[in-house]
Amino acid sequence: MTHRVRNTALCLAWTVAACHRGGPDTTTEPTQPGPIAELDGPSGTLPIVAVPQSAAAEIDLWTFEPGGRRLASTELGACTIWDVETGRLIRTLEDNTKPCDEWLAPVTFSEFLRDDSSADGQLTLDTSAGVAIIDEKTGRKLRDLPCPDCATVDDITWSSEGHELALVWQESARLEIWDADTATQIHAESIPVHGELEALELGWTQAGATVAWTEIGFPVECDPYSYSYEYDCEWDEAQQISTHRPISHHMLAVGPDGPTTIRAIEAAPADAFVLFDPEFNWAFWTHEWSERRAGSTTTLQFEGLGERQSHMGWESFEEYGDYGESLYREGEWRTDGATHWAVAIHHEDYDGGTTMVEWETTLTSPALGRRAGVAIDSLEYDSVVDVSVYGFVGDAARLGGEFCSEACATLHTPTPPDCELIDIASGHGTELLECDVAVLRNAGATTRLPIEPMSWWWSRGGALALFDGAGFMVVDAVLGTGKQPRTDVLAVLDGRLGPELERLALLTNNGLEVIELGAGGVILRVPGVMPDDVAFSPSGDRLAMLHKGQVQVVALPGGEPIASWASDGPELAFRQDGRAIFVGDGQPELVFDASTGKPLTGPGLERITAVLDKGGEIDPSWRWVMNDERGELMRTVDARVLTWTADGAWLADTGQYQGAAPGLELAFRIGTDAWAVPEFDAQQLSKWLERPDLVSAFAAGEPIAKPEMTPAELAGLRARKPTPKG
Repeated sequence: MTHRVRNTALCLAWTVAACHRGGPDTTTEPTQPGPIAELDGPSGTLPIVAVPQSAAAEIDLWTFEPGGRRLASTELGACTIWDVETGRLIRTLEDNTKPCDEWLAPVTFSEFLRDDSSADGQLTLDTSAGVAIIDEKTGRKLRDLPCPDCATVDDITWSSEGHELALVWQESARLEIWDADTATQIHAESIPVHGELEALELGWTQAGATVAWTEIGFPVECDPYSYSYEYDCEWDEAQQISTHRPISHHMLAVGPDGPTTIRAIEAAPADAFVLFDPEFNWAFWTHEWSERRAGSTTTLQFEGLGERQSHMGWESFEEYGDYGESLYREGEWRTDGATHWAVAIHHEDYDGGTTMVEWETTLTSPALGRRAGVAIDSLEYDSVVDVSVYGFVGDAARLGGEFCSEACATLHTPTPPDCELIDIASGHGTELLECDVAVLRNAGATTRLPIEPMSWWWSRGGALALFDGAGFMVVDAVLGTGKQPRTDVLAVLDGRLGPELERLALLTNNGLEVIELGAGGVILRVPGVMPDDVAFSPSGDRLAMLHKGQVQVVALPGGEPIASWASDGPELAFRQDGRAIFVGDGQPELVFDASTGKPLTGPGLERITAVLDKGGEIDPSWRWVMNDERGELMRTVDARVLTWTADGAWLADTGQYQGAAPGLELAFRIGTDAWAVPEFDAQQLSKWLERPDLVSAFAAGEPIAKPEMTPAELAGLRARKPTPKG
């Protein structure tokens, strides 16, 4: 017994990278998610759950749920689950990879072939002369197929179940289906080839006997304005144009209900690598093309086979850096009467020259939100720029620095000769200059300071505290006037929130003093105590001291003891709500109840540390962490994250927003079923998600309740929801 050599078992251009046989191992029982719950109950409320969305891109990592309703992938680092019909990400399984491991892997078309023996292993073929049906166990010939052209058949395959055979011929392209048990023809179908047949392949899928072919069309003119390179363009001397012959892919399936032309594959480019789910519900491929000096575009095409439809798919564009403009952000936390994240944004051309400079600030205290503007709208070639963003005077940004080409110009009021701008205070806009001596300048008037400060603190109310290592004094931040410097001060501690509360802590020859910056009086004296660090509570009614391995909390102004406990760490700060105290070194590492000293646990510190490890920067008061690269502000009181957009901001965990609603990056499900497909966007849920005061409430540390709705409201939403277009 011999098998006829398959003379047309070609891998098409879109399956050449995986031309092999053998389906996925399905002996392991697939992990099945629970049923999709419509409602959590007849009464009460339902949570509105934000589900961050991502694009599924690594098609070779995908696996499919039996039935093809969902796909899973490990491309984002965990096992993520998408709904194929809507294209939405359903959930991420951080600690459960079973769907990704046990669902069915995608296949190439060649993996639908069964040309050696029938699905049950009982029958095989002898194609040495026509098509003979052979008993697999005995090798005995059972019967011949009485087809006139069996000797010239180009491809043949068994059905996925039973004993049917599919035969295909390239010459006079046609497909026939035969019953091997009765040697009778079941169906004959012409293959609709409209060009030159290039390659043909046959398989048996869930749709039935399926033939895939590639054909070359008639010559068409190449696009003379296209930057993409068309490999097969040839010059037509007679017509004086450049032409090429388009290549297209086609599929035809013949099942119990007759033939179905699968038109989705016609959209696949000639060099696309097409994959299918093992049950032949979907076809998908990625394609990349480049435009000269512009960039590279990549698309994911996802098509339903037969009557199925899917909204999966995307397109991305990666600009070539050598020809485009780069953007660099330089940010820092500043406390100068206000606490804000200040950013200078440099636009650079492909030669590295700065072309434009913008500024941006995020005011967290007072809670005024984000502001932005343009510092320099255009620059000459080869300009050198040094820009610092200081703060605000009213609504006007205060910037410093210079930009130089052939000559240099400043970004602030020019300084007197031999003077350098050191700092600018938000609120009243006083400048601190270093000339031969330290000088304050406001509205053009300058005042010499009595001491040369090594450290200084701008207060919220308009005072400026100065310390030069030997002398300490407090002056009017506008006028520069103040009392005679003190010489008994050894160190100055701002207590994290001191300048906002108009207070500072001084370590003197006699011990600790808490002073009021406005009136200059002493609020509290603790003789003989020289703490390593202190912290003021946000309400100003308590002081925490880190002294000899102990945290001690006392009341202000009386100094009555409230609590104390042992703790390691060189620094401390009150949490924004005043109910807890952080201890650490440069960032919170431990947290204690401020009234009892009891250690507090929870995921908050882990999330804060994770953001800091990824490039976030914590403000000097330990109230906020800015991740400038991602445009995210975390507050340490509860580790919630506010994401900034061009037109507003939204909470990452709930999707509540101020300004413009989140777009495709968030979808929402209603209820507690984690397997439910997120069916709404933020705009549809604006009644429950929009908060005009979100930014100020977030920065103030206020509790922000997570959104919810009633079952009746959900029913009304679904009733008004438009039917998706195909």
